[in-house]
Amino acid sequence: MPSGIDSKNVFKKTSGFVNRHESLVVFSVFLVLVAYVGFLWYRYAYDYQWSETKKHEYISSKNELNNFNKTKFDKVLGDIISRQEAYQKNIEVPKDIFRLKQ
Repeated sequence: MPSGIDSKNVFKKTSGFVNRHESLVVFSVFLVLVAYVGFLWYRYAYDYQWSETKKHEYISSKNELNNFNKTKFDKVLGDIISRQEAYQKNIEVPKDIFRLKQ
């Protein structure tokens, strides 16, 4: 009697089991995949934790990105006001050069 595991015999038994119970194997893989994705979703959505240094880094990076440039704001606001004034001016209709209206 040989000692150890016969790799050919293990492969034959495993492939035979998979062939006989194909739907069970596919369902098991699907179930494991759904459980893993559910775990990841829970972990990233509800069980997140940042260290204090990570929180401070995030806050400081957001503060650097959100600098308010008042001069650019005033320029854009002036452009909007001038467009609004130009829109509200009375438009003069030119004479009908083709004399379509009698």
